[in-house]
Amino acid sequence: MTRPKYDIVAGDFLLTQEAAGVLANVSVQTMKKWEKQDNPPPRNADGTYSAKHFGIWLSTHRGNKQSGSKPKAGAADRNQAEARLKEAQAIKAERENEVAEGLLVPIEETVEGWQEILMRVRSRLLKMPTALAPLVAGDPELHSIQAKIKDAVYDALNELSENGGSDDG
Repeated sequence: MTRPKYDIVAGDFLLTQEAAGVLANVSVQTMKKWEKQDNPPPRNADGTYSAKHFGIWLSTHRGNKQSGSKPKAGAADRNQAEARLKEAQAIKAERENEVAEGLLVPIEETVEGWQEILMRVRSRLLKMPTALAPLVAGDPELHSIQAKIKDAVYDALNELSENGGSDDG
């Protein structure tokens, strides 16, 4: 599973190397060259870039695409960097608004909810062999056994869908 190109964590906008390269209008190869400079862009331990810190670095230490040498001081480059930073800030604000409006759900909440659901489904499925063994033991009819198993599966699915999968309902 691939990691999203950006993520909002603790009020900061995290960017992958690819997304940071897009923001800086450079290739991933150039981003890797910048990492080897004396003053590389600030990078988190997980390999992501803080949009805030990367934007500050970008506006003050913009690397030269060709040689990776000292930052350019041209007004056009500065204006382009400022425009990209403003765009990234606008995207960040838009995402924060969508989270506040309930249109986006933080990844942590989504993962936690799905883990609960899957654990309930797992628990219910693991109970089935114990519950079905006495029902099908000694039944020589294949169709009868299949019908009993099918009924138990449908009962489990109905139970999980009716009470959200909780084991107490």
